[in-house]
Amino acid sequence: MKHLKALNKKAQLLADAAEAGQVDEVVAMQTIAGCAATTDPGWEVDMFGS
Repeated sequence: MKHLKALNKKAQLLADAAEAGQVDEVVAMQTIAGCAATTDPGWEVDMFGS
């Protein structure tokens, strides 16, 4: 992660912890959660498309 720069305070704290060896493992979710991230229209779109 040498090419990444922390943009806010929380990111800087994480970068500092990673450099100090205090972060064991970062685990990401395999799927994106949230209705704004899905591309399959469901109940959000009615039969008239509005």
